Amino acid sequence: MHPDFYRLRPTLDFMHLHYRENLTLAKMAERAGMAPNYFHRWFKRVLGVTPFEYIVGERLNQARHLLASTRMTIKETADAVGYRDPLYFSRVFSKRLQMHPTKYRAMHQLSRRLY
Repeated sequence: MHPDFYRLRPTLDFMHLHYRENLTLAKMAERAGMAPNYFHRWFKRVLGVTPFEYIVGERLNQARHLLASTRMTIKETADAVGYRDPLYFSRVFSKRLQMHPTKYRAMHQLSRRLY
């Protein structure tokens, strides 16, 4: 693990708690005690992704969990993970996971029935 990861941990905890919000780079950088541009470069060097890519990943992980374990609609799921526009959420989800949220849900419901 990268040595700077431990310095980043409090900011990651903050991001995990607030991933649904519209976090700005300035807000995340302030939490880390850094200037926004430096924080962006530092974050990417430590984790290999930008802060925004990290937030999208967190949102989609939570969305996958909700789609697999609840009966929430796509709109409700999108809203629950911080996307106000369900069409945009579906595009992001499909692009990242190579599958539409509806198909993802159907696959996970089928796999639960098989076990």
